[in-house]
Amino acid sequence: STLLNTLTRAGVRAENKLFATLDPTTRRLRLESGREMLLTDTVGFIQKLPTDLVASFRATLEEVTHADIVLHVLDGSAPAAADHADTVDEVLRELGAADQPRVVAVNKVDLLGPAGRRRVVTEIGKRNPRVVPISATTGSGLEELLKVLEGVADEDMVRLQLLVPYGREQVLHELRQLGGLERSEFTEGGTLAWGRAPRASLHRFQPFLLEAT
Repeated sequence: STLLNTLTRAGVRAENKLFATLDPTTRRLRLESGREMLLTDTVGFIQKLPTDLVASFRATLEEVTHADIVLHVLDGSAPAAADHADTVDEVLRELGAADQPRVVAVNKVDLLGPAGRRRVVTEIGKRNPRVVPISATTGSGLEELLKVLEGVADEDMVRLQLLVPYGREQVLHELRQLGGLERSEFTEGGTLAWGRAPRASLHRFQPFLLEAT
């Protein structure tokens, strides 16, 4: 929740206690490239969650299954950080989301010395190749985190060529938000545009699509 607040000024409740976040909170994040992402803050994953609570949190946890990227925010200052990472791995497997692209943000590195920081990042890196040390309170590492997130999103991008009729400029705005508008030309039939979009969003541009690679 602290990271969500820092990146988007969401103003959501952030406390160092269990169940401070019960309902998913989604906020829009605009990257330097002009592209936008939706960040959703879910309830924390807890080891050996009581059976009666699993059903209550099921809807919240299942938000993860709809995500294009799973951003795992791990408390790097916790003595059992590696065990906490294992718990998240287990829950993601149970939800059927183990194979989704994942980025691990090792948070609270401002509370660690250089040696402790290297140790935690190395240990977590054995589980996931995309590990970024950050501090949500000081802002350390956040620029790198956003670059990694955008890089992962680009892996599922498709290059498009569109012909958008005049008066339908909203389509170009949507392309810019979802992936990127690289260039455009005005023609008699409308705006000829080249850009990128997530593969899952191709259907939005189908009526205007000339080519997709």
